[in-house]
Parts: sequence; C-alpha cells; structure tokens
Amino acid sequence: EPHNETLRKQNWSFMFGLAIVGLYTTLHISLSYLVFMHKNYEFNELIWLITSVFIIVLIYVLLRFIYRVSVIEIYNLKPSCLPFIIKLCIIFTLIIFINYYIQGIDISELKEFENIKSMDTGNLIVYLLLTLIVGPIVEESVYRGVLYVPLYRKVGKYLAMILTSFAWTFGHFYDFTTSIGVFILGFFLAWLYDRSGSLLHPIVLHMFRNSWFIFHI
Repeated sequence: EPHNETLRKQNWSFMFGLAIVGLYTTLHISLSYLVFMHKNYEFNELIWLITSVFIIVLIYVLLRFIYRVSVIEIYNLKPSCLPFIIKLCIIFTLIIFINYYIQGIDISELKEFENIKSMDTGNLIVYLLLTLIVGPIVEESVYRGVLYVPLYRKVGKYLAMILTSFAWTFGHFYDFTTSIGVFILGFFLAWLYDRSGSLLHPIVLHMFRNSWFIFHI
C-alpha cells in the first residue's frame, strides 16, 4: 500500500488505469498519423485540444459516478498544496536564468520563440491553451493520476515510477536523446506526486516546464 494517506484512498483497478492510458495513447497516435498524412498542423492543435478536454471529462465522470469519489479529495487538489510547488518553480526559474546568463543565450533568438511569433492570434491561443493548461492537466491525470497508484500496488513504488515514466515518454514520440530527458522529468513528477499525494504538484511543475518549452527545446 502507498505510504501516503491520500494515495491509499484511490481504490480503482489497474485495468481501469491501463484502459485510460491505452485510450489516450491510441488517440495520440491516431492524431499524429493524421498530421503526418495531411501535414495540417493547425488542425492537429485544435483537434488535440478537443480530445484532451474529452479525456479530462471522461476521467472525472468515471471517478465521480462509477467509483463514487470526489476528484478534489482523491487528488488532494487544495490551495494548501500550492506554496511548496510554487517555491520549487521559483528555484528552477533562477537556475534557468543563471544557465542562460552563463551560456550567453538570448531567448529571443531561440527557434521556438520564432515559431510562436509566426502564428496568427487564433492558432497562438489554441497552442498556449493546450501547452500551458490542458496538456499538463490531462497528462498528469492519465499517467500519474489514474495509473500510478494501481501500478504501485502491483509492483512497488520505484518500479511504478519507472513504468509510468516509460509510458509517458513513449507517448511523446521524441528521438532517443530527448526521450532521456522526458523520462527523467516523468520520474521526478511521479516522485513529487508520491511525496505529497497532491496531483497539483506534478500539474503545476508540468505547466511551468511547458512555459519554458515555448522558448526552447
């Protein structure tokens, strides 16, 4: 059993968590295939935003009406959980700025910054909404929220962290070198969730990470 009291209240089955991850991954692969076939990246952002919202709503409905649990309580989504993760994000911000200063990096010259400046208003809004808000919420809800605890009960804490991080990395379709960094971040997000029992911690840190991803890869 998880050591954290909040995590122990999550009593759904491993098959439920696996089914949600499978559905999410299948939709992700299907959308990526559509983009590859039609080269319509604007379509991809909008349809992926709609799909992500659908997944969030689906998880809420299933937990609320099938498993009869309060999402606020079961994931400890309370303001009292915010100070720690905000402090952690501030520390990471200072580290990033110091790193930029030491390396002499000009943010305005980075490739992602140029890509964002080339977007029209509508596409920019969809991109930011997906990248900064909806994406982190749905990914943390899927990989940490519904999969981590049932997997913990089957294989133990650290192996559950490793396996959920592998699943999260697989869902991003990056090259090998980038995937290593994604895996490490996923492991840290799982550790944060296990440490606190609050899904707010990995969600907020994920949002913070994606806010920097806008400006660099």
